[in-house]
Amino acid sequence: MNPHLLWRRDESGLRHNQRRDESGLYAIMFVGILSLELHIHEANSLKDKRMVVNSVLDRIRARFNVSAAQIDNHDLWQSATLAVAVVSNERGNTDAVLNRVRDLVEADVRCDVTGCRIEIL
Repeated sequence: MNPHLLWRRDESGLRHNQRRDESGLYAIMFVGILSLELHIHEANSLKDKRMVVNSVLDRIRARFNVSAAQIDNHDLWQSATLAVAVVSNERGNTDAVLNRVRDLVEADVRCDVTGCRIEIL
């Protein structure tokens, strides 16, 4: 276990990562995870689906400083599950970035968001 990585709970009971920097001070780190389930209308093959999913992932990565990948439903033609992760020192910033990513995907006419889940660690 890393001796410089600690966990603490704030006054609301939420658990936070704390990392000690060179000066001995602790910095709070929030990790946000967004899971999106998509239905892709016009996909008649895995190739059609892959084109839409790769386009969506590329747009997310280009517009936001996040990690994004397809994590499930790899072999279904019209379904995809995407995950997006972001790290920030402010909870509000983490939540705002993930909500903007969700809005970007929901605005895409090639697919519908059928499920959405946001977790902040």
